[in-house]
Amino acid sequence: MNTLTTHPNKLPVDIERVSDFYKRGIAKFGAHTIQAACWSSSDLALQCYHAISQSQIQDWQQIKSVLDFGSGQGHLLPFIRQMRGFRGTYLGVELLPEFHHVAMQLYATDKSAEFVCSDFLSYDFQDQVFDWVISLGSFGVAQPQQVESDIANVRKISTLARRGFSIYLNDVNKMNSVPKDLAAHDLGKFSSLILEQHPDAQLDFVWFPTPESYQSVIHVLLNQTASKI
Repeated sequence: MNTLTTHPNKLPVDIERVSDFYKRGIAKFGAHTIQAACWSSSDLALQCYHAISQSQIQDWQQIKSVLDFGSGQGHLLPFIRQMRGFRGTYLGVELLPEFHHVAMQLYATDKSAEFVCSDFLSYDFQDQVFDWVISLGSFGVAQPQQVESDIANVRKISTLARRGFSIYLNDVNKMNSVPKDLAAHDLGKFSSLILEQHPDAQLDFVWFPTPESYQSVIHVLLNQTASKI
């Protein structure tokens, strides 16, 4: 599927800002490069894949379906296939047509995977739910309405996640300064946002490449008997 669906006037997320942010990298480095996806090196991207898919509250034996929100060039798919033994179904949703095209070129032969080009909040998932939802970079671009944007994205993730979800964030408390256009979060406040919706959830925090780094992941294991807000 290669249809871009957007309704920017109805969303708390400025998708044009997100698109422009990544298009600058695409123009400079090329859509196939890891640098265009805002990673300084392949090694750092690989460490992120490890961090986002390895937690004491993640059980890959129980995860049969994955939603990758902001799937980029699709590189998470072969990683979880090879490193986590994931054999289930995968859906990657990506805003940028350039990244979507790369993912289709590389991974369209995976019969249990689908890639969609759309903005996340506007996309109609119908009655789909996924054992685990992963967001590698979709919370990384600064928004004019940052809190409203975060709430909207977390709420939609929550409606789609059966077992849990994992979100990459830049930890503002471990940054000396925040580069222009980059979003940085207070993990305590972001955790409160999650717990307001899921009071019984278990949270696990990971920083990489070292515990002192600002690159971080919040893993959330949902109480499957609790009702969702």
